[in-house]
Amino acid sequence: MCKFTILERLIGLPNTLVVVPEDRVTCIIDDPDDDRFLECAIAGVVDCIVSGDEHLLGLGVFRGISIVSPREFIEMVNRGR
Repeated sequence: MCKFTILERLIGLPNTLVVVPEDRVTCIIDDPDDDRFLECAIAGVVDCIVSGDEHLLGLGVFRGISIVSPREFIEMVNRGR
């Protein structure tokens, strides 16, 4: 399956928001590509980033946005948060 077809299918899902970051972030020195996730989170006005990436998880919180592992996220959902 072509990756554009997959992207088109993902965009069509409910609760999907396509964002175009306007703010540039320079935060993660060891892996600057991870900054794109922070930029998208800011543009999407999200409460939480769910990631297994050690650099992002190492931040814990960025500009009020919690950064949690998938396990932590599932625990949060199960607790009703």
